[in-house]
Amino acid sequence: MSEFIVVHCRDVLAIGLLDVFTCVLAGFAIFSILGYLAHNQGKDVHDVVKEGLFNKESVI
Repeated sequence: MSEFIVVHCRDVLAIGLLDVFTCVLAGFAIFSILGYLAHNQGKDVHDVVKEGLFNKESVI
């Protein structure tokens, strides 16, 4: 295989793995915040999502 194809495949693999890592990290961040808000309000996560993140009670 030529040098170009090897470098190209390596770059594609690196970008794909970085994309997966970023998505997993964003999921942890979002669901951590939702779980924290639900715990503080004494509600289920489903109820917090239904109300919305930026209502008056969750900001204060």
